[in-house]
Amino acid sequence: MSTSDERKYHHGDLPGQLIEAGVEAIERLGVDRLSLRELARQIGVSPNAPYRHFESKDLYLVALATEGFDRLTAVSEGVEDLQTLGRAFIGFALKHPNLFALMFSPVVSKSQNPELMEAGMRSYAPLLKLLGVENHSDPRAVKAWALVFGLATLRNNGFLVEGDDCGPDLLSMPLTFD
Repeated sequence: MSTSDERKYHHGDLPGQLIEAGVEAIERLGVDRLSLRELARQIGVSPNAPYRHFESKDLYLVALATEGFDRLTAVSEGVEDLQTLGRAFIGFALKHPNLFALMFSPVVSKSQNPELMEAGMRSYAPLLKLLGVENHSDPRAVKAWALVFGLATLRNNGFLVEGDDCGPDLLSMPLTFD
């Protein structure tokens, strides 16, 4: 059964509840300590119930990463300039460091999961729109994306620490994309 299966069991929207619980658990515990069995217990279903909706833990992680890209897209809605879009991306990454890491991790293969790839491209679309380009490999788009991704990743991994003498406030610094 795929993650997009709309059937509801007696518990209601179990896939949606598992996604929400998983996002919260990843932020608290990290991906490595995520347990579907524990999430099932917290939600009040049998340990095997999640596997009716997600064939494996790997596919569950793909669903969580897809949700992450959907949430990233949501913070970009209505943004009308590149500076604000860059800050929205960085802000999302700083607020959700473990989910952000999963979204861009080789643990979840975008090439083998078209739904995940589509979600990732939807989150990239606002940048293309603001730049007035359609080609996702346009050098300006790649440069802008790499800049905000790199800054967010450096901060989340402890290589760029905010403070007077340590590094910039990434949400207020000027971002240059040209």
